[in-house]
Amino acid sequence: MGTELCADYIVEGNVRKIGRTVRITVHLIETEGGRLVWADQYDRDLEEIFELQDEITKAIAARIEPSVSAAERLRAERKPHKHCKPGTSSISD
Repeated sequence: MGTELCADYIVEGNVRKIGRTVRITVHLIETEGGRLVWADQYDRDLEEIFELQDEITKAIAARIEPSVSAAERLRAERKPHKHCKPGTSSISD
């Protein structure tokens, strides 16, 4: 799906509720080849769901930067997606 959108990465995950606890699992996946770049798991009380959302957003941004930078260095050595032209996206503004 990511390659069809000319996206290099996809964030996926799941949310489970067990009693008053929420468990959120997050994965960052490189679309070309499906390589897992980063993953983490968060357990919190349901009452803290909005704070948890902010925490996860900040954690993803902070933690993926080094992984994305390393992956992008490797990607620069490879060919681009066959059906994507540089500077284009299939997503409309």
